[in-house]
Amino acid sequence: MPIQSFDIESLLSFIREGPAQGRLALPGGWELVREYERLKLEKLSSTRKRVCYSYDLRIGEDLQVPEAGLTIRCARVSPARADLPLSLMEAVFDLESLTETLTVRNFRRGDRFQPLGMEGHKKLKELFIDKKIPLSVRASLPLLTMAGEVLWIPGYGRSNMARIGPQTKAGLRLEAVRF
Repeated sequence: MPIQSFDIESLLSFIREGPAQGRLALPGGWELVREYERLKLEKLSSTRKRVCYSYDLRIGEDLQVPEAGLTIRCARVSPARADLPLSLMEAVFDLESLTETLTVRNFRRGDRFQPLGMEGHKKLKELFIDKKIPLSVRASLPLLTMAGEVLWIPGYGRSNMARIGPQTKAGLRLEAVRF
């Protein structure tokens, strides 16, 4: 089926002036997908749906998160080994401050966290926009949570909660590794 001139104008308008993230349906079961500065042509899928996942994190055990293509390495460490992480793919927490079940799950509407060193909370949606994280990545990105509070977003940020300090007797070191 040939694309009509109207469709070409819509396509060009979407490319030039469209939203930072969006989709434009095209004839023949295709769509043009914009994720910030990136454009992709994708075949429409009638079975595409959002995947929700949630896993309990057990201290001392690695956790595979197939939806994100990551393994979360988890180890109890002494205060001497609880030094600051080298990247945002690592996080260290005061183990005694982690009083509830730790859960690794993907983003939910309304999620907020208190960024390290900041007063108050920030919506994760705002963080994702600031960091230009595509919607397709946001959907599978793992979040470490405790009692509904987001503690860590591997690669993007860490919460102010359960910070290591002089009173720390044991730490929890986490590392997100791609598989």
